[in-house]
Amino acid sequence: MPVRLGGTRNPREQWFFDPDDGYKIKTMYTSDQIDKAYKDGNIANPYVIADPKVLFAHESPRIDPIDKEFREFVAQTFYDKDKKPLEQFLMKEESTVEYVDANGNKMQKIVKAWNEPAVLAAWQNYIGAKAKSYSKYPNQAKALWDTVLEQGRNILTTDKQGNPTQTYSDGYALSASDGTPGTALTAIDTGVFAESMLSYAGNFMPPEGEVVSKSKVIKPKTATDFDKKESIRRRTAANDFKAVEMYLEAEGQLPQLPTLPLFLQGALTNEGEKFKTDIMNLATRTNGELIGFVEDARTGLVTAEIKYDGNPNSVRITEDEMKSPKLFKAKLKKATGADLTGADIITAMQEGEDQTSYFDQFKDNK
Repeated sequence: MPVRLGGTRNPREQWFFDPDDGYKIKTMYTSDQIDKAYKDGNIANPYVIADPKVLFAHESPRIDPIDKEFREFVAQTFYDKDKKPLEQFLMKEESTVEYVDANGNKMQKIVKAWNEPAVLAAWQNYIGAKAKSYSKYPNQAKALWDTVLEQGRNILTTDKQGNPTQTYSDGYALSASDGTPGTALTAIDTGVFAESMLSYAGNFMPPEGEVVSKSKVIKPKTATDFDKKESIRRRTAANDFKAVEMYLEAEGQLPQLPTLPLFLQGALTNEGEKFKTDIMNLATRTNGELIGFVEDARTGLVTAEIKYDGNPNSVRITEDEMKSPKLFKAKLKKATGADLTGADIITAMQEGEDQTSYFDQFKDNK
């Protein structure tokens, strides 16, 4: 029984008296494999009960703890007694990496990369020797092959186009020796077994992160007057645009452009006066200022000019731009200084929008 003799992972056993069977001593076993079979509905109970006299008469190969052996190999081969990487497995070149630690300090560290060819060569020598040893004990090799290495059911190859294909649908079985001296597996399967072990060893190979030679705190550079002013400008712009978003949440919409003309014979109409007041209220309530509201003599369309402290320049918003809420908001974002490049304006112009769907998001906030 594999669970009793180490043929499956995490085996557990419990001895108990069975009063229904003449007070015989029996054993109850479970393991990861049995748990999975129970969850998949392949067995009725998450345990197996067996009579001890049957167990002790059964022989089965054990699964060697190769995970532990591989970790020990890593510790003994690639590190010294102080757990520092051996220089022979590191590249000679160093590189400098800057980062921020958990306390917010800007740090600098000197790192070296692992010498991957040297690391791989050491593993190949180690795995090759272990594979030859296992080839003389086929029961142990097959037990490892079908469980830890999972090769009995996961053998894959590729077709001419490089796509993975299932070569052995029922799993690949290791074969007994065909007479090759000194082995109990065939010479080919000994090599296949070694390749499988080397692939599995990839889970344990260094590097496990960077090899840090030394590190130090980088003292921040003294901020220039420009840096200080720019920092203040960015904070101001961010706060002003936040005020714009709060205005939208409170009002549910941007000022609505009326269908009637805003100017008539060079003078503001009643609709124009109301719309200008709406624009002025928007600017004032979001820490800005309406510094212009004029009619283009050639087109007859209105342009509003708005200024915020977070932007050294004012921004003009045309009547056509006010018809698109998304574009209107993008122009306001540039006006506040939160988007000096106007990236959101370009995006809004490319995407377009359905005005109804834009305002729907504010309905519940009224």
